[in-house]
Amino acid sequence: MVSFNDHFSLIEGVHSFSSQNLVDDRFMLRSLVSYGGKVALIAPEASLVVASLTALEGWASEVQLCPEGALDDDFDGIVLTNPISKFLQSEKYIERDSSIKQNPLNTSWVMYTSGTSGKPKAVRKSLDSLVRSHRSDDANGQKIWGLIYEPIRMAGIQVITHCLIGGHVLVATNTSETLSEKIKQFVTQKVDSLSATPTLWRQIMQTPEAQDLSLSQITLGGEIADQKTLNALKKFFPDARISHVYASTEVGVGFAVHDQLEGFPLSFLEDVNRNPQLRVNGEILEVGIASDNDLIRWESTGDCVKIEADRVKFLGRESGLINIGGAKVWPEDVERILRQHPLVIDAVVKAKPSSFSGNILVAEVKISTNEPEDLSKQLRKWVRSHAASYYVPASISINNEMTVSSTGKVKR
Repeated sequence: MVSFNDHFSLIEGVHSFSSQNLVDDRFMLRSLVSYGGKVALIAPEASLVVASLTALEGWASEVQLCPEGALDDDFDGIVLTNPISKFLQSEKYIERDSSIKQNPLNTSWVMYTSGTSGKPKAVRKSLDSLVRSHRSDDANGQKIWGLIYEPIRMAGIQVITHCLIGGHVLVATNTSETLSEKIKQFVTQKVDSLSATPTLWRQIMQTPEAQDLSLSQITLGGEIADQKTLNALKKFFPDARISHVYASTEVGVGFAVHDQLEGFPLSFLEDVNRNPQLRVNGEILEVGIASDNDLIRWESTGDCVKIEADRVKFLGRESGLINIGGAKVWPEDVERILRQHPLVIDAVVKAKPSSFSGNILVAEVKISTNEPEDLSKQLRKWVRSHAASYYVPASISINNEMTVSSTGKVKR
């Protein structure tokens, strides 16, 4: 059984919960879910996810963490939809059943992929595998983490379990709030540690409220962390430690990089003592998980990489590769080139069907100043000077309100 730290606490809106509240099943989940039963939490609040991790691990046979519309119609368990307000009206506590310590079940935690390339796919994990990369770090002092991700996503679960294991304070925001409202809460609660995608970080640095954030830990994940974004974060938060974490719903946490350089050291591929191990098969990064009998099970991450000197750099998702007249282009690579332009804050590149070449590239950019008259021409020339002609978008438009997905990633 995974042990959680007694010093953990959760702040969500006007409510706060101690570790003991949650361990004692404050929300009475065991009165709703029978021993060995199944439960699906539909778009739950962070407090319900945390309560489930502490009360249902070892008790339920299966806990599904579901976005709206993802649950199969034939699910044969209990379905809960944000019942926290009901439980908060009760002063009753239900003691933990001692049988869980004597005969704990192997609870399956079911999460769903983002669904960017089709219907969200269910992925089963054990809690042990979800917390494999965490450690109790009391020696470094208690931190106050902000939760900007949805609590049911892999990135959100990683922040939650890190706080549970390390004994940190977790400040959860409502997913319906604007980014400015979330940052304002983080400032009020003195959040000093925050995890977000590179896209979200670029938006955070453009938010006036972020000027009052005082961070000692910055974590990036979910997308390629390009050098311009890493440099901008170091300038904006000069006292923060910057970590780039590689993780996915399918393979879990792979590794973390702390040297503020894009990609990861080539030595990560050469270290046979790493768990998980890493290798490149063709252009695809693979993760090797050691099993109980010491055999390595290799799984594709679906991410394409290239080796440059002593560095392994990400190109983009294999599934996102765009065919332009027979040439393959990663939209993430074109976005990186566009973001290197002095006027560009962010960029998104998409494919548009073409009867002539199969596809053409179209781009939207967010800029830091008023639009110059010939910006599109400037940017197309900029891309052409940094890459082959088929990387050049056929059109480039200005969009200073770029849409971000529920997982904090840019929408293509």
